Amino acid sequence: MTFFSPMQPHKQSKQLYTDPDQCRHKIISTLSRSVPPPPPDLNLYDPTAVMALFLFNQTTPDLLFIQKADVAGYPWRNQMAFPGGHVDDTDDSPLETALREVEEELGIHPENVEIIGSLGHFQTINHKDIQAFSGIWDQQEPIQFDSAEIRRIFRFRYPT
Repeated sequence: MTFFSPMQPHKQSKQLYTDPDQCRHKIISTLSRSVPPPPPDLNLYDPTAVMALFLFNQTTPDLLFIQKADVAGYPWRNQMAFPGGHVDDTDDSPLETALREVEEELGIHPENVEIIGSLGHFQTINHKDIQAFSGIWDQQEPIQFDSAEIRRIFRFRYPT
């Protein structure tokens, strides 16, 4: 897993949170106050779902990203992304899709993800509606991924 931290953090007058519980509370309260983009006309877009996963490294939160595999003809080749994919007919909801994909792509069990909520809907030029969810992973299992689908895992330091 590759780890990155911000280049040079800008000076803040706000309090920096170093306790994981304070960080968790700050992330949840900030996201709960946001107004997510609404869903589009679903007749125009294919539904997909992704999960923005936070995890804590000692006392600071990280945000998990994946880089898709470098496979010729793969439409998402080398793209940075959150884990996720298409909503299947067997999925009860987009949230279930996001959790299923997290387990399929990374080996992270859904019961080890605390759901924060939806970040809203985002449309692509390929007629996909991506409903983004956020959650906190408790790191109870190691990440395991298929290199035919995912090239790398990145953890970016999330400033609190």
